[in-house]
Amino acid sequence: MTEVRQPAWHGRRSRGRIGTAGSTPAALCNSGICKVVVMADKYLETSIIVFEAQPYWGPELQRQFQNTGVTVRECRSVRDLIPFISDVERALVILELSAGLADCLTWLAEDFANYPRETQLIALGSAETGGLEWLLREAGVTVYLPELVGGESLARICRRQLEIRVPPPSLTPSRRS
Repeated sequence: MTEVRQPAWHGRRSRGRIGTAGSTPAALCNSGICKVVVMADKYLETSIIVFEAQPYWGPELQRQFQNTGVTVRECRSVRDLIPFISDVERALVILELSAGLADCLTWLAEDFANYPRETQLIALGSAETGGLEWLLREAGVTVYLPELVGGESLARICRRQLEIRVPPPSLTPSRRS
């Protein structure tokens, strides 16, 4: 992997223009203005980050997003979510509430509430957590699923949240003549 000089602000959302007119992050990096050295592809990926107690959704989503350019990462502690989110340009976090409801609520209120970047959140709930739907939405959850869904359905929801288009079935390689 090639090392590229990246500006300290690279990967963060900018509210104004940085640099001179017409300058791009790549142009600034190639000119030697940048001070921070990071890996070239660190901020270029889209990731789905799954918090769950046991590997179930992570492996299924890895299968569903195979060869799409979307990385599926798993974690077993909510404290690991912010470092995972910080490593990528676009992140979609899936919280399995049954893996630790109190930890999830604390993370949403303390860590995620103060996180500066926009990140999509899907909460996988149950009948017991149904009364928390609006509390979760106010805390930043964009999709709340109160019941178990299949892997294909969850992948479809993830694609919609990440705005990933899938070619129609007639154009997939396995069906071409």
